[in-house]
Amino acid sequence: MNTSLRNEINYVQSVASRFRFRDISCARIFDGDENYTEEALALAPTFNTSLDDQNYLDLTEDCDVFRYTRGYLMSSLTEEEKNFPIAFSLVVYTDTEMVERLLRAIYRPQNYYCIHVDLKASESYFGAIKAISECFSNVFLSAKRVDVQWGTFTVLEPELICMKELWRYRKWKYFINLTGQEFPLKTNFELVKILKSYDGANNIEGTIKNANKERWKDPPPDGLRPVKGSVHITASRWVG
Repeated sequence: MNTSLRNEINYVQSVASRFRFRDISCARIFDGDENYTEEALALAPTFNTSLDDQNYLDLTEDCDVFRYTRGYLMSSLTEEEKNFPIAFSLVVYTDTEMVERLLRAIYRPQNYYCIHVDLKASESYFGAIKAISECFSNVFLSAKRVDVQWGTFTVLEPELICMKELWRYRKWKYFINLTGQEFPLKTNFELVKILKSYDGANNIEGTIKNANKERWKDPPPDGLRPVKGSVHITASRWVG
């Protein structure tokens, strides 16, 4: 293990150690205690653990160390979760650390993750995301990359690419699409409970009335009637 990597590990572990001994009450913050929140914010600079692309390249030289120091859950935790794997797509273009924190929050070994890195992202960013993905057998980068432009088909295209590539994994039950600037409000266990209650149904929004028709430059082929959908969906793998 090189000196740079060892220094990174020692740094992360030392910060984590200091944090564990700080008596910070999240409950008081959530309850709206303004004075306490100000005190907690004053301590925030001492917990600055910002990592850049090169930090991630160094840390992922040893994937065991990376998974341990970053706190990844390498267990399904429950049999119910183990038997109900979920597929995710992550469409990302900036802020490696934010993307890695999102992945860490939703990661479970039974799930599957397709990451699409925007074609216009920097080489250092792409390299860091690629290095992170290679530390997990169930995380991969999409084979094709798209220059995503808001309000065009390119917003949808990465999702279709990941859907197609995730399809080869036969075990997952539901597909959820995310961007790199999001964070889950439910645990994996809670998601499984919710998705099981769907019983094969989808959560997909579509509207004709409120569609942005000015974005449709050409009429759709074969008499198809276009609709406007939400960016996010929850789709069942089940086919009749």
